[in-house]
Amino acid sequence: MLLIPILGVAALIILIRRVLRPKAAVPPRGRRIVVDGSNVMHWRAEAPSLDVLHRVLAELVKAEFVPVVFFDANVGYKLSGRHMDAAELATLLGISPAQVQISPSGTPADPMLLDYASRNGLRVVSNDRFRDWRVKFRKVGTKGFLIRGRYAEGRVDMPMLHEIVRKRGLVG
Repeated sequence: MLLIPILGVAALIILIRRVLRPKAAVPPRGRRIVVDGSNVMHWRAEAPSLDVLHRVLAELVKAEFVPVVFFDANVGYKLSGRHMDAAELATLLGISPAQVQISPSGTPADPMLLDYASRNGLRVVSNDRFRDWRVKFRKVGTKGFLIRGRYAEGRVDMPMLHEIVRKRGLVG
């Protein structure tokens, strides 16, 4: 007699686990753009800020881009004093985990993001000039490859992005 309720509870637990199981990360479709997350989160002159990064991502999405955000391995420690993985950062940023890349410990994200951008013909949002990487990644020095920006008075300003939007005829 006790076996039937136990089997019912077990079936319920299995069903709940299947419903709550995280789905595989599938990146959204669209025009991708690389974001140097470790750089952008420092655009405000204070401590690293996800708020600034949120605002940059919102501007990119408004311009119909799908951001792919790269971070150095120490991003979690800078933001919260502990390790954070791609899924946790994606949740905080409101994007798919497939849109977040974290470099391995001891390796800067710069070569990863530059390689990804170069191989895929993508622009990079960053104020870093990547001088150390210009020989290996020749696109770094080309006009329009880097989209620079700033954060002031609660606003993000990326003039090159505004120019791209204007040329594409998007309202923004």
